[in-house]
Amino acid sequence: NNLQQCGYLLKNKKGGAVKLELTAKGRRKATELLLTVLPKKKKWNGYWYVLIFDIPETRRDYRDHLRHTLTQIGFYQLQRSVWIYPFDVLQYLYDIMPGFREGDWFEYMRIDKISSEEKLIEHFKLKK
Repeated sequence: NNLQQCGYLLKNKKGGAVKLELTAKGRRKATELLLTVLPKKKKWNGYWYVLIFDIPETRRDYRDHLRHTLTQIGFYQLQRSVWIYPFDVLQYLYDIMPGFREGDWFEYMRIDKISSEEKLIEHFKLKK
């Protein structure tokens, strides 16, 4: 009941069944809590992990939620829908982002060279 009052949860009754659903605000809060258990960063392996996405305008709320999540994790935004990070967090994204699957609206890749590498190394405070 408190979660409903805070705007995190919707309670829908359909027939005799009750369905509980997180609101957009609830999903953001859940993501914030999950981000507190972000996997420990290991020594950088020299690869970059790039996420490219093309989420339709009809799913703007999901796209905004993804951008917020990527920012909280520490991704660097190369372009509007192109983000980069020096550690592989694909499984973590699967765990915290419902509906996140490569190939639908997303491409996730590991690369070993990028023209702005020096700037990225400095941004992430990495050692070569």
